[in-house]
Amino acid sequence: MTSRRNTRQIYVGAVPVGGSAPISIQSMTPWPASDIARNMRLIHSLDKLGCDIIRIAIPDEASAMALKAISRRSPMPVVADIHFSHSLAILAASSGAAAIRINPGNIGSKARLRAVVKACRETGASMRIGINTGSLPSAVVRQYPKRGAAAMMETARRWIQDLEDMDFQNFKVSLKASSVPETIEANRAFSARWDYPLHLGLTEAGLPDEGMVVSAAALSPLLLDGIGDTLRISLSGPCRQEVLAARHLLVSLGLRQGVRLVACPSCGRSEINVASLAKVVQRIVAPCTENLTVAVMGCAVNGPGEAAQADIAVVGSPKGIVLYVHGKKHSRVESPGDLAKPLTTLLYQTAKG
Repeated sequence: MTSRRNTRQIYVGAVPVGGSAPISIQSMTPWPASDIARNMRLIHSLDKLGCDIIRIAIPDEASAMALKAISRRSPMPVVADIHFSHSLAILAASSGAAAIRINPGNIGSKARLRAVVKACRETGASMRIGINTGSLPSAVVRQYPKRGAAAMMETARRWIQDLEDMDFQNFKVSLKASSVPETIEANRAFSARWDYPLHLGLTEAGLPDEGMVVSAAALSPLLLDGIGDTLRISLSGPCRQEVLAARHLLVSLGLRQGVRLVACPSCGRSEINVASLAKVVQRIVAPCTENLTVAVMGCAVNGPGEAAQADIAVVGSPKGIVLYVHGKKHSRVESPGDLAKPLTTLLYQTAKG
């Protein structure tokens, strides 16, 4: 793995982004900010899973005003997602948004951008310049009708120039396509030219099964190159899956602490339903942010060896489930339904040494 790219550091609320800060995980609620109650329930649940920053749609004035209550009660900083209306961006900043996400393809003139910059300066909000191949400025599309990486880079160049002319550097940039190669190309080109922090993601990744795969295909090469300061895995599914997928990706690359779950594949030698047991274990370990390996095994071929290598092993058989700690038998339970309490206890005991 290449060392992390040395970027400028900005803040989204109390969360540092860029520089030597850990790569932060983001998600976005599926409702406008005006639905305060549902948004707050979701935000609190995502916070427990390890989400660091939450983004909320601001399609109207009611949503911009609702940010006052949400920002005040949220356990994590709130980013206002703005399209088309610079006046909503200004109102969201005054309502306590930690950052304003604007789209160069639809926010409007340089005068509107200047007004949003003024609001961010006055409130301390940072900004995200969200560049997507699906919504590029019309002038750039005329120059680059195929859209793609070159079009995203040209959009970034124009907007960075404008912001620097306004003496404003409190921003990060995202360059997203639904194409894996275009996303990788654009972010590599950006990181070679500018030191502004990058928000990584693959836009419109798709349903969870496919979306997780293509997102990992796009983001892993960049992260292994040291590129990326914050990320969202955008899925057509529950936000919980976005956060868990992002955590699993960062943990697997050694970029974030968390539980790495190892489980047997489907196999004719297995004496139990390993997939079913692994799903139970996954739900139990999901809230844990300690750096541990948990193995779920279902036969005598790899079970003992994996149990010896893992911090905790859950080995199933027709006679029950045996828990191992650092390769030594610890305890036994009758069924997966009995796992929650002993496994949760072991997670935190093992993490503390």
